[in-house]
Amino acid sequence: MTPRAAGGRADLVRALAAADPRLLDITAALLGYEPLVRPLTIQGDCVSPMTVAGGVPTAAPTPQPSTLLPALFWQATAYRPLADPTEPETPLPIAEVRWTGRPGEDPALRLLCPWRQLQPRLRARAAARVATRTPDVARIVALISRGRQLARVPYERRPRWGPRVQLIVDRSERLVPIWTDQDVVARRLASLLPVHALERGILWEDLDRPRLLGRDGRTLAYRMPPPGSLVLVLGDLGGAQRGDPAVSRHWLRLGAALRAAGCRAVALTPLPLSRHGPGLREVWELIAWERAGGEWSGGNGSGSGRGGTVRGAVRAADPTPRQQCARQPRRPRRTLAAPGLARRAH
Repeated sequence: MTPRAAGGRADLVRALAAADPRLLDITAALLGYEPLVRPLTIQGDCVSPMTVAGGVPTAAPTPQPSTLLPALFWQATAYRPLADPTEPETPLPIAEVRWTGRPGEDPALRLLCPWRQLQPRLRARAAARVATRTPDVARIVALISRGRQLARVPYERRPRWGPRVQLIVDRSERLVPIWTDQDVVARRLASLLPVHALERGILWEDLDRPRLLGRDGRTLAYRMPPPGSLVLVLGDLGGAQRGDPAVSRHWLRLGAALRAAGCRAVALTPLPLSRHGPGLREVWELIAWERAGGEWSGGNGSGSGRGGTVRGAVRAADPTPRQQCARQPRRPRRTLAAPGLARRAH
């Protein structure tokens, strides 16, 4: 330390610095002292704290010559070819790769529910019954036979998909096992509807709303279909992700918006209907992907498959189908009844 003014409190500064080094600069500045830069010196290849004196660098000393140690280097003195350059190179033999032990039949695709069984249930629950131009003869005869006068001619009402069907496929990672089932249902619906009546949408992981698929392959922002349209979702509506209720809330808001727009919100879910909350069941028409009484469908949606099990046992004990099967070749029975009930039914 060098004083900027007359003062004799250097001992006090050193005493405070010994207690807390941080007080040294503060107290020295208050008493009129400023830090002194120590000169640095250069000795050979080492830099020690004595090189700069007063902030002016000094000339470095001239290095003394010394004897270098001998170094080893590799040098090629002879060459020998690995192969005779005059002989032509023999090409490696190319053998056909064959699959040994290949199974004779392709693996069977096991769907949640075959289309021939899924289509009637989907049409009965998702399609709306619309009046046609064909008179309802059975209803007309029933009214006339009761002596009632026909104010207007009743027409037959048949299920129709609606003016437009918006198909939304949930491609979340948790639904990877049913991606093939989704593709099968999407192809079947596309074969039943004209091109202008089907609008496709897709929902990827971590998206709040689905994206619509354009004709050129690009994805577009979601928009509501016209009133009276059918919106069919192939997914679980977040039921398989119980730890994150935000997913179900997104579907709940979308279902409420569709209902307010005059559309029919239907979901084909691979989970039991009991896995979905009451709020979703109010705004969405839920259809179990597997047939009633299956392992995942939970019977009639009550959460336990016992209802379907009991019905399967009753059908097995009914003598009427047994008499019909007696005239046909015997087939293996496929029932979900309990083993004890099935044995008693036989």
